[in-house]
Amino acid sequence: MADVIGYEEKVPAVLQNMQGGYPRFVDSRFLQLLKSALAARLGCEPARLFVFKQGVRPHLLEFIRQQASQPSIDVLVWHTEYASVEVLECKDSALLPQIRFFSQHTGANVSAREAAGLVQGMGAAATDFSGHNNAPGSTHLDAAQRIAAALAELHDGVSQEAIFVGSSGMAAFFAAFRAMQTIQARTGRTAWIQLGWLYLDTIEILRKYSPSPGDHIRFTNVFDLEAIRQYLSRNANRVAGLVCEAPTNPLLQMPDLPGLAALCREFGVALILDPTIASPANIRCLEFADVVVNSLTKYAAWQGDVMLGSLVLNPRSPWYTEMLALVPHFLFAAHPADLVRLGDQISSYKSVLQRINRNQKQVREFLGGHPGVARVYHAQDEQSAANYHAVARPHSGCGALVSFLVAGDMFAFYDRVALPKGPSFGIQSTLLCPFIYLAHYNLIQSAAGRQELAQYGLHPDLLRLSVGLEDPDQICAVLQAGLSPASS
Repeated sequence: MADVIGYEEKVPAVLQNMQGGYPRFVDSRFLQLLKSALAARLGCEPARLFVFKQGVRPHLLEFIRQQASQPSIDVLVWHTEYASVEVLECKDSALLPQIRFFSQHTGANVSAREAAGLVQGMGAAATDFSGHNNAPGSTHLDAAQRIAAALAELHDGVSQEAIFVGSSGMAAFFAAFRAMQTIQARTGRTAWIQLGWLYLDTIEILRKYSPSPGDHIRFTNVFDLEAIRQYLSRNANRVAGLVCEAPTNPLLQMPDLPGLAALCREFGVALILDPTIASPANIRCLEFADVVVNSLTKYAAWQGDVMLGSLVLNPRSPWYTEMLALVPHFLFAAHPADLVRLGDQISSYKSVLQRINRNQKQVREFLGGHPGVARVYHAQDEQSAANYHAVARPHSGCGALVSFLVAGDMFAFYDRVALPKGPSFGIQSTLLCPFIYLAHYNLIQSAAGRQELAQYGLHPDLLRLSVGLEDPDQICAVLQAGLSPASS
């Protein structure tokens, strides 16, 4: 845990020892190489360079203008000689945090594979994706077709016209939200409802892109539809949409999707649904939402070496035609090499998920019966079971995640337990994550922040476990070894 805190507090000794990190938060080594090579050519510092996907520039400039009363746009130098990407040099240190924020939360950076190809093209360094090679003869068009077909099947046979694949799950959410926000604003609807505690980047996009603080409306209880109904009955004409996860991250609370869908349709509110944790293979989701966004980094890219996201439109949505036209304007495209890599893995999606479902069930039952565990959270627990079963597909499970609180010292358990540790989920390796410390460290540091967490039922010591493909008996044995001192 000392390293987790060191990472959050930017302790140099910790950061210098990091070989990598989640790509939206930590530049891949290929992106670092690319920035160094570009900086040498352009005569600037790598820390002031950003390498974005094509089409990012207008969205970034709009974001900066929204955040600053008098933005110094003239200090942003765009190097247009690189046709396939958008290279930005920021000459004003004061703007760097805003640009980093935008890049992190929207997934606008180039991917590791895209950066590797650019470095190789510049002759700056050799690149190596050994162990992650693509199938012989596989092209990105073939891969895109396989991915679209798989996604159509996962979303109940929807037309491939309604399916979009972007550079990450957050890129998919950004496109869905901004497109729907644009449409709804035309009729004066500018407020958005956040249902429960959502993934950090989703919350931040809702917060930063709301025209005013009063346009970001938060409901802490995902099970209280009556409270939402009462609010909408008084404010329906100003509410553009509602964003929810099924289940939520990290408490794994499952809202009543049929009830929520009926409520949104009654009041003309768009519903953007993110079922990434459960997976559209485990639950029915498109029939309830206007837009379904999903991180393909989880389960689809089960080998943990590529980031992509999907956005699927419901053809029955009243906004379907407008969204078809607008989404491409906001969506950051997937790189061909990443499509090829996902295309090589996606055929195993369902079989991998079935194994993860079984393993997660065994592990969560083990945790639930262990005296060293104070509480276990999962999408089929007592408070969520009815809502989950109402939309669960036959012979399904609830995905990789189980969250829990240990009865003893969380720091000691985390340091002791011999499991891989990291922030992602839905891959072949089991991963343990001190979620609140990694995602919301700033809130832990103040009484007000801890109070905000408590309003949503979030304890700072909450651990999130992503169960992988290993032998579940072995996973439980490792957990047992870590928990034994805590229960004594």
